[in-house]
Amino acid sequence: MVHSFSAPLEVARAYRKKGFLLSISAAVITRSGGKAFHDLKETVLEMKLSDFCLETDSPDQPPADLD
Repeated sequence: MVHSFSAPLEVARAYRKKGFLLSISAAVITRSGGKAFHDLKETVLEMKLSDFCLETDSPDQPPADLD
């Protein structure tokens, strides 16, 4: 498992090819800007949902309105 994944699509595909599951935080649905957000959004939209798991214990990644 790759904890707190937020890299570009090519990196996601490389990890999945090696058998890793990509763990993403709720930032993928609560953020709206920045390069890391756009990279992760593209990755999530291009890959299968079964490639991911959602982190539920990410207090260090608060919703955008709490930044």
